[in-house]
Amino acid sequence: MYQPKAVEPQILKKSFNGKEMECVVVEIEGEEYDVCVKASNDFWGNSKPGAYGAGLCSTADDKHKPARVGKLGEMALAKLSNKPIDDVYRKFGDRQDFLLKGWKADVKCATRDYGESLIYHTNEWGKKIPLDKHIYVCSYVESEDREQKKAKIVLVGYALNKDVESSKVEPGRKGNGHLNYVLPFESLMPIVKLLKALN
Repeated sequence: MYQPKAVEPQILKKSFNGKEMECVVVEIEGEEYDVCVKASNDFWGNSKPGAYGAGLCSTADDKHKPARVGKLGEMALAKLSNKPIDDVYRKFGDRQDFLLKGWKADVKCATRDYGESLIYHTNEWGKKIPLDKHIYVCSYVESEDREQKKAKIVLVGYALNKDVESSKVEPGRKGNGHLNYVLPFESLMPIVKLLKALN
């Protein structure tokens, strides 16, 4: 486990589909960035075969990008909630990203602002993936400089398990027939509300 330096929320007002929301931006750099890189390089999914192993947005020169982006999202929430981040290799992954006052939380971080978050619904073999977290925190990378070891993450909002369960389901844009729950950013509860509940 790695304990990052706690920070106060930096409010950033953003508009999604005409709705203004109070988001929080978090800067990650230096050692904290290195922790995300190392954890992503050690991610168990990297060893899985096919496009889904290391992630659909991996590239030839950035093979572990999906795992790193995920860890950057986790690091951002860790800094705001003063919680340690799990940087340990675990075969088959972990049970949750965080345990927040007894609630299992998962952080979803997109590589850029798509205006929505995606949560795995059904895999390419038709098996439905269980929704086993209480809270899903949605975020995206606003900027990243791998050479300078810096990133800015925007935490947009969060959804409860029941909100995800009732959201629309669409085929993935990439891959071989998997399905995703789609959470438009404007439908999320404010991230500041969650942070107040944690402090």
